Amino acid sequence: MNGTSSNEGRVEVCDGGVYYTVCDDNWDELEAQVVCTQLGYSSSIGKSSDKSMIVL
Repeated sequence: MNGTSSNEGRVEVCDGGVYYTVCDDNWDELEAQVVCTQLGYSSSIGKSSDKSMIVL
């Protein structure tokens, strides 16, 4: 969500119809890879320099 392309954005989860942003503090490539795999991508490129986005 809110990325500059369809392969970039904020990770959110829905619980009871309410969306919550997933905190990415201290994420590394492993966490990014898990999210990308769950979204159907074969890999992740990494996180943005300000650590606010995961680039797929």
